[in-house]
Amino acid sequence: GLDSCSRLSLPQVGELSRRVGIPIYLVWIHDAAPVEPEPDQILLHHLVRHSGGEVFSIGRDRDIERAYGRIADDLLAQYLLSYSPDQPEREGWREISVRIERPRVRARTVSGYWAHP
Repeated sequence: GLDSCSRLSLPQVGELSRRVGIPIYLVWIHDAAPVEPEPDQILLHHLVRHSGGEVFSIGRDRDIERAYGRIADDLLAQYLLSYSPDQPEREGWREISVRIERPRVRARTVSGYWAHP
C-alpha cells in the first residue's frame, strides 16, 4: 500500500545504504499476479539491485519461507573484498564491478561504495 510513515525518502534510503554498505532486500507480498510496477516500486527495485540485495515477489504463503531462507543463506555467505584505490584522498561515490570467470558462478555485488578519506 501507500507508504505514509517512513522517515526517509527512497533516495535517502539508497544514499544511506551506499554510505553504510548494507544490502537491501525487498519482499513484495501480493494476492494476484504482479502488475505493472509503480514509479516508487521501480525506484525501490533499482535501490535493491545497486545495494547487492535481491527482490522477492511472493504470491503464496510457502514462498515467504523460501524467500526468508534465501535471504538468511545470502547473509551467511557474504564475502568482503578490498582494494586500494589510485586516489585514496578523493571522497565520494566510486563505482566498482566484480567479474567472475568461473562457469556457473554468479556474484551479486554492490554497484560501488562511498569513500571516506
